Amino acid sequence: MRVQYKKTKKWPLILIGVLLATLIASGLLALFTNNWPFADSTHTKEVNTPRIDYSPPTDTEIESSQNGKKQQDTPKKPQQTDTGKQKVSINISYADQTSESSVDIRAFTPDIIEGTGTCTATLAQGDKTIVQSSKGFIDASSTICEPIIIPKAQFPTSGTWTLTVNYDSPSSSGLSDKIEVAL
Repeated sequence: MRVQYKKTKKWPLILIGVLLATLIASGLLALFTNNWPFADSTHTKEVNTPRIDYSPPTDTEIESSQNGKKQQDTPKKPQQTDTGKQKVSINISYADQTSESSVDIRAFTPDIIEGTGTCTATLAQGDKTIVQSSKGFIDASSTICEPIIIPKAQFPTSGTWTLTVNYDSPSSSGLSDKIEVAL
């Protein structure tokens, strides 16, 4: 009589053993090389990230800051116009049709802060000229012209018009560069 033994396949057991041994080895390797994802901050590597320096300023930093302020606070001698007024620059920030019935012009001067001036827009096309004025008013860091709104009915023809804005006050005066406005 022969006894039959049941043959078992050993390869699944060997595979599970190898995988288990690999997991244990990689876990130990990660733990001892500080690559463990849950390691506390004392075991992690320093990353080269910018940090804020909360220490007091150095003497060099203080001196550099004060020199920058001195250069900024040094007033530039204002240019004078022929009439003895301070010459200021005028910037046109907007000039276009706001609707079918009018043209809107916005301008300002960053050079002064005063509310005593008058802004005058002059639009020219050939021998035709349209002039409209508004008051200047004080803004936080400049003088702004109140919007100059010209009814489109005042324009005898459509096409391209050349625009300049003049600013005049008791103490300052300036003229913008010419720009073209299509109507």
